[in-house]
Amino acid sequence: MSMEEQSQGEAENAALLKRIAALESELESFRRGSEGRLPLPAREALLDEAERVAHLGTWILNLRTEEVKWSRELFHILGYDPDKDAASTERFFQALHPADLPMIRAKMSALADYGALTPVDLRVVWKDGTVREIRTGGVTLRGPDGTVDMAVGTVLDVTDARKVERQRKMLENQLRQAQKMEVVGRVAGGVAHDFNNLLTIISGNADLLLESGKDDKVQRIRDAAEVGAALTRQLLAFSRQAVIRPEAVDLNAAVRDIVRIMGRLLGEDIQIRMELLRGAAFILADRGQVQQVLLNLAVNSRDAMPNGGRLAFTTRLMEEDPGLLGGPPLHWVELQVQDQGSGMDDATRERAFEPFFTTKEPGKGTGLGLSTVKDIVLQAGGNIALKSKPGKGTTVTLRFPPHLVSASPAEAPGVTVAGSCRSILLVEDNSDLRELVAAFLVTGGYRVQSVGRPGEAETIFKSDPGAFDLLVADMVMPEKSGRDLAQALLELKPELKVLFISGYAPNRAAVGDSGFLQKPFTRNELLAAVAAHCNR
Repeated sequence: MSMEEQSQGEAENAALLKRIAALESELESFRRGSEGRLPLPAREALLDEAERVAHLGTWILNLRTEEVKWSRELFHILGYDPDKDAASTERFFQALHPADLPMIRAKMSALADYGALTPVDLRVVWKDGTVREIRTGGVTLRGPDGTVDMAVGTVLDVTDARKVERQRKMLENQLRQAQKMEVVGRVAGGVAHDFNNLLTIISGNADLLLESGKDDKVQRIRDAAEVGAALTRQLLAFSRQAVIRPEAVDLNAAVRDIVRIMGRLLGEDIQIRMELLRGAAFILADRGQVQQVLLNLAVNSRDAMPNGGRLAFTTRLMEEDPGLLGGPPLHWVELQVQDQGSGMDDATRERAFEPFFTTKEPGKGTGLGLSTVKDIVLQAGGNIALKSKPGKGTTVTLRFPPHLVSASPAEAPGVTVAGSCRSILLVEDNSDLRELVAAFLVTGGYRVQSVGRPGEAETIFKSDPGAFDLLVADMVMPEKSGRDLAQALLELKPELKVLFISGYAPNRAAVGDSGFLQKPFTRNELLAAVAAHCNR
């Protein structure tokens, strides 16, 4: 620091100390009552400072002459300069948001009649475009003749307080959303367990009937069961309880399947168009979740077209320039789902992916559809975009990383190999499902003994542990969980193979070399899972 700067700093400090001493002297004089009260300039300065700190301005209006006076802080609140601008009622109106003008003009006109201006919230637009929030109120004063001739009031800048209030409400909403998700998770678990048992019975028996001959009504039952399974998976996915099994999924085949399933359910007034890549478009994802994504988007499009319209599915390969990051181009398998529905405005589009947000009538939407779709796409390493305008329809674009699949021929549907497992102990507490699963396993060439209670299974197994190669058990049973049953049997026979089947598995911690098959499943899916698990 130079000598000149040091000298200047000392002078400023000395002036500040002198001012503090003068204020202390004035305060002490006031306390001793030597002057009885602070001088008027000092009181005005004190009032101005208090208003500045509180962001509170005051006004006085002469109702006879319409003359108005503002405090200095009120000028600042309204975005004016107290040393350059003049106070007036019209200048006050000019500072307000145009949408708030009719209301405040009406209240001011009736001020003399009502004797008060009830507190009202308004918006102020400064010259630079900044929007502030204020609250104003006031009362009237009567003159010597008893008529109302004056009004006084305050204007409080509540911008910061409202911002804090909105943040608090946002946090409260987030907490409620988290609590909703927890409740959804608990409910989903109980519903999924029983509902997926029913769906397995329905779809399994429908498959058996379809094998004996094509029947349109039976096919509709099978398709409806598939939609029900997708809805159950949606609940489990949203509550983070779904069992994810990534595999090579042909996006083209998935689109064709959902069109076949949803064709009847969408209605005859919905025209479906498919423009798909030639050949296959493989991605790495959970097959059930891909179907769920397509189902949700199709249902949303149908609801947006109550009078009918066109629903288009398009797949293509995309190449994206990495931009400033450099490196090789990014490749994507892209799926577009486009409808001619009612579309969305900007506010709705911005909230479209929020959990529980829905524009549908009560009872017609959960608000989980697009939120779940986004979670699934991101989990598969992809991204999602949404374009929509009111009356112009909606286009949802999904991009997934491509997945390379070996050119080895796929196994023919329905062909299974028993492998090293010949004898199976099946434990399932639902009698109808137990009968169906046992029949499926018998058609695969296995010897099956089925029971409905874990205790009964333990008794049978203890009598001859060598009689069984594989345990197929439900995960959730009233007497004992499938996991606890497996642990008990593995102590008797460590080499026992274990395959769990369940529509809801709250605890899937590994038990030995166990496998898992999600309900609902088809016969081929069950036999494939058993063969794969027994052969490894």
